[in-house]
Amino acid sequence: MDDSLLVFDKLHGRNVVSWNVLICGYPQNGRGNEAIELFERMIVSGFRPTDVTILGLLWACNHDGRVTEGYSYFNKVRLKESNLLKSEHHACMVDMLARSGRFKEAEEFIHQLPFEPGIGFWKALLGGCQIHSNRELGEFAARKIMALDPRMLLIYNAVQCIRCRWQMGNCINGEKRDKREIDEKNSRVQLDRNKKQSSCFPE
Repeated sequence: MDDSLLVFDKLHGRNVVSWNVLICGYPQNGRGNEAIELFERMIVSGFRPTDVTILGLLWACNHDGRVTEGYSYFNKVRLKESNLLKSEHHACMVDMLARSGRFKEAEEFIHQLPFEPGIGFWKALLGGCQIHSNRELGEFAARKIMALDPRMLLIYNAVQCIRCRWQMGNCINGEKRDKREIDEKNSRVQLDRNKKQSSCFPE
């Protein structure tokens, strides 16, 4: 990417395509912050973003975990140039919200879509549920996917994975709680013994 930027900086006849190549390339190489900086530079230079530009920008925010910033960019485009927003941009927002654990906002976003959400949206939501072990919402997303395409048997495995992780978490928490209760009980017993021993040897 550094070499690409050097070539880009030497270009005299830059166009929106050359800007887009870098803006989309940076997040794919784990450098979302630089994509965002380049987008701002593009705007200052007087170039109008395309739908590809906006998708690259949202990818960058997603990969960098800058959800609030990504939401802000999305809303600005939605208010000023909504024609630039395609289903891919909406799906990216669902993925961004779900990955960050903001499930309520992700659900609301899906329900407010101006079109019927496809499998990609529910997969994005399910992916976030896997990361954060959200069993209930994960099962809901999986049912949506299976209803749209019954051949998606891998989704069942993903839900099972969430369920197992959730159950393991409950078991570990239960073990910790039981151990804590045993330790507290042992401490009380030891304290009682110390009191009895001290009473046998009055001052």
